[in-house]
Amino acid sequence: MISVREYQEQLLATYRHHLARVERGEVPYGAEEQTIEIQRLKLAIAVLEQDLENGV
Repeated sequence: MISVREYQEQLLATYRHHLARVERGEVPYGAEEQTIEIQRLKLAIAVLEQDLENGV
């Protein structure tokens, strides 16, 4: 079993990878969907980074 921290780090890496793909246009979203997905991913990444910094 992995620790919560390891899970958060894996999730962060997954979100960053997906964000890069969305920003490059590799995911078939319309313009509005792409904008929303980018904002959602950036927010999720920021929250995870903050949690990791705070040791949550």
